[in-house]
Amino acid sequence: MKKNAIFLFNILAFSLFSILPSFEIEALKDSTEISKSLLFLFIIFNLVVIITCIHFYTNFHIRLYRFDVILLIITSYITINRYLLHTVPFSINYYEFICLLALFFILRSIPRKTHLYIFLAIIIGGIIQAAQGQFQLLGYLHSKHAIFNLTGSFSNPGPYAGYLASVFVLSLGIYSTRKLNNIDISSENNSTKQTRKKINQLVNSIIKLVPTMGMLSILIILPVTQSRSAWIAAISGTTYILCQYVNVHSLIKNHVRNTIKRRFIYFISLCVVIISLYELYDYKTASADSRLLIWRITISMIKDHPLIGLGFDNFKSSYMAYQSKYFSKQRPVEEVKIAGDVDYAFNDLIQFTSENGLIGTIGLFFLVLSLFKASKNSNYEHLLPARASLLSLFIFALFSYPIQILSIKLTLVSYLAVITYSLGRSQPVYSKMIDITKVPSKTKMVLIFSLFCLSIYTNRKLNQLKNAYNAWEQAYSYYLNQNYDLSISFFAKAYPYLYNNGPFLMQYSKALSMGNNHIKTLILVNQGLKYYCNSVMYIAAGDSYKNLKRYSEAERAYITASNMLPGGFYPKYLLLKLYIEMGLEDQIRKTAKDLTSMEIKIHSIATQQILFEAEEVLEKRTIQNIRKK
Repeated sequence: MKKNAIFLFNILAFSLFSILPSFEIEALKDSTEISKSLLFLFIIFNLVVIITCIHFYTNFHIRLYRFDVILLIITSYITINRYLLHTVPFSINYYEFICLLALFFILRSIPRKTHLYIFLAIIIGGIIQAAQGQFQLLGYLHSKHAIFNLTGSFSNPGPYAGYLASVFVLSLGIYSTRKLNNIDISSENNSTKQTRKKINQLVNSIIKLVPTMGMLSILIILPVTQSRSAWIAAISGTTYILCQYVNVHSLIKNHVRNTIKRRFIYFISLCVVIISLYELYDYKTASADSRLLIWRITISMIKDHPLIGLGFDNFKSSYMAYQSKYFSKQRPVEEVKIAGDVDYAFNDLIQFTSENGLIGTIGLFFLVLSLFKASKNSNYEHLLPARASLLSLFIFALFSYPIQILSIKLTLVSYLAVITYSLGRSQPVYSKMIDITKVPSKTKMVLIFSLFCLSIYTNRKLNQLKNAYNAWEQAYSYYLNQNYDLSISFFAKAYPYLYNNGPFLMQYSKALSMGNNHIKTLILVNQGLKYYCNSVMYIAAGDSYKNLKRYSEAERAYITASNMLPGGFYPKYLLLKLYIEMGLEDQIRKTAKDLTSMEIKIHSIATQQILFEAEEVLEKRTIQNIRKK
């Protein structure tokens, strides 16, 4: 029975790691992410219930190590900080975090042979994504982004490239340790010796073939993603693996005896690295500068909430308000060009600190320290691929947001589980054998029935959430077709389940504003700003205030939206229309001049129309002044 259970788990784990990154239900809003999240939550929760029920009939050993204890303390702190100390927005990320924690402990307790199967599944998932990217470039598949034509099954090319970079490093790591990965399944099969030999050869050939295919397929597509962060991550992980086999310092020392020549080689190498980093910065300067701006504003958030931060997954509720405040005081021309609506800090460490404060960050620091101790002096064959892949993700996280993407978090958990597997050889902090025979049968039945009811309730909630996202997608589709009445009706269907989802409330309020339901728009905007601060929210509020003749409040809303997007034409254009309706000539001239002097970032018909109207307003005022004179 135990062998059958392990076999079934291997199949489930293999499917989860290989298929989940490509899974998508297009009928759902934000389908590239929410589809994966709902499937993952369904699988892991029910898997935990099944494993728990099985343990009611078999004795089991609980072992907790230093890493586990620190991880559980951080989880408890994040939960308390989120639900007791802050306003709680809807967060699928939090539920993912809890299920990923459960998956980590499951992976840690399985036989070590399964680790290789999981790594192969991750590589196969990467191969599928690389193939999908190729088909997108060739035009056979559509991209998941309106601007970029290469995203795989992700919503943006950045996370797509980061995922591929991590899988590339994993493939290289598995390939480099291929001689240690030979599997002998003779003990698992009752067939003849000759047959077993053929099966072993076939299995081990696959083990060597899959990493090779992973490296080659990703190597073709990764440069096309144009993601510098992913390039650096892939190079870092690759360098780490190579350094385990080649001692560069000793190599140079053995072949170059002259000390001056050796120092010259080191100096030239350092110059090459610096020049390469500068070239990468110069490759897309605006993108790099926008990250620096985001980090600078996020640090100001940390200064205002240093100890406990804003709460887990609460970055979106505050960042744009800080950006608006920043540009209300100063508007450097170069920063105005690169400012936009921001959902992520593009540095997971900085974002983690802004959300969980210094307390959470210190806890994370000790967690990393315990991780290094876990893998120290271990000769586990899968340790090198796991550490190298984890390093690549860490480097990528310094410039992007992989910890916000489920497919990447899934690989991260597998790396951590393999690295901490070596803890089994050290002394646990807590160890106890649970003798299940001492638990009365009635108690077992009550607990199993309770778990069964909990499973039904959770699956029902997940199905309701799926239906809500489906209604949201239909509502948004009708909104784009300007059928606002139908759009509002579908938003209303989803509202009971997404009432604290910031992006949902933003789009719902915009639909209500376009449908001339201005009182309800303002109610939803005020509700939504607790969970998601965005220029669209303030524009919807400004439109409704304007239609209700509450001009001073409309002016404040439009100015706030304009400060959030200082390089955006639309908020300032709406402000100009408001001043014209109010008859404020000085403000009309100033705003029109500001519009005509703005630099166009993206040329469009709408922008040209706005500039034409602003120039027309200025020309009309100029003619009026001449006539007066």
